[in-house]
Amino acid sequence: ERVFGVVLVEMALALITFSKNGVNDVELEDTISLQDSVLDSVFQYHAPPIRRLPSHVWSRLRSGLAGLITERENGCLKWYHRQLMETAEKRYAYMKLRAHGILGRYFGNLTDASLTEARLITSQPWVFTAGTADVPVSSDAVFTCANNRLNKRRCVEAAYGLVQGDLLVEAEVELCSLVGI
Repeated sequence: ERVFGVVLVEMALALITFSKNGVNDVELEDTISLQDSVLDSVFQYHAPPIRRLPSHVWSRLRSGLAGLITERENGCLKWYHRQLMETAEKRYAYMKLRAHGILGRYFGNLTDASLTEARLITSQPWVFTAGTADVPVSSDAVFTCANNRLNKRRCVEAAYGLVQGDLLVEAEVELCSLVGI
């Protein structure tokens, strides 16, 4: 926190701690980029044309966490050891509800559309069309194409984050839609 700033480190570690299966680099940059308080602390001496957490800022912080975090499936970061996880849960307990809400809204595509576009936030559709690159498809096309691939990250992290973040109306919509079922 002394090296990288309290606000940035608290948010990054809370997101890693309270995610269900971890967050990967892009997801972490996206979720932090949606937090004005964190961006204000990062950009205290500079106003960039695109208000988004720079990749090099997260890369430096991540390298400072070497030996404490590990990569799991899909490049998702989690604590290396159970004791680290337990300590982080105690240390950032006051941020638990907020972190869950941030993750639930991000993975459920519930962030403001203009903010998402302005900050280049990655969309989290229900399914992707398989090919050379993953292409999001509309919910109408979910049931019609054999090449569709379920976005498991959305299925797990959105529902978990919304419920744990006490966003029960949003969780109901996420879990009880035809696509969600």
